[in-house]
Amino acid sequence: MALVTTPGLRGVLVLVALSQASGEYFPLKAGSRWTYENGEGREEVKTVGEKKEISGKEYWSISNAVPGLASKPTLVAVRPTGVYFYGEHNQVEVQWLPLPCKPGDKWKFSAPAGNVDSEAVAVEQVNVPAGKYTCLKVKSTIAASAGSLEITTWYALGVGEVQSEVVFKEGEDTKKLSRKLKKAELSE
Repeated sequence: MALVTTPGLRGVLVLVALSQASGEYFPLKAGSRWTYENGEGREEVKTVGEKKEISGKEYWSISNAVPGLASKPTLVAVRPTGVYFYGEHNQVEVQWLPLPCKPGDKWKFSAPAGNVDSEAVAVEQVNVPAGKYTCLKVKSTIAASAGSLEITTWYALGVGEVQSEVVFKEGEDTKKLSRKLKKAELSE
């Protein structure tokens, strides 16, 4: 994670790590946990916490723990029209993904870190340590003043994110991050 040098892009990486395709693609129930192995061989654990109400809207608090790195929970809501993230520091809600979503769908939005162009590109089979899944593959590009992020995330129905790849480009430098699902513990 040290590759990200600006607060805006660090926030985007947290969003990417938590991005969801829908309630079916990412079950939001208190206590659900996903354990990933990242490209550096480190374990990451994502946990759904409590609901929080802001301006009459409900969000789930989701922590993303990486040993040795501090992170704030991200607030996420899944509604019939899409998946939304709420940034408490700037009081902005963004629609990360419209719903329903299928291959060929494209969408754009502006976030504090930059403009985001996304597309659901395919349904693919993905093999990760937790098993083999049929996934919706989503690609996003974030253009920011400090550089750009190219994000590919695979989501499995009833499980959530099973794999992600992030490519950060800043001038001549390119850095890559990846993670794969090791275990999903979903609350009923």
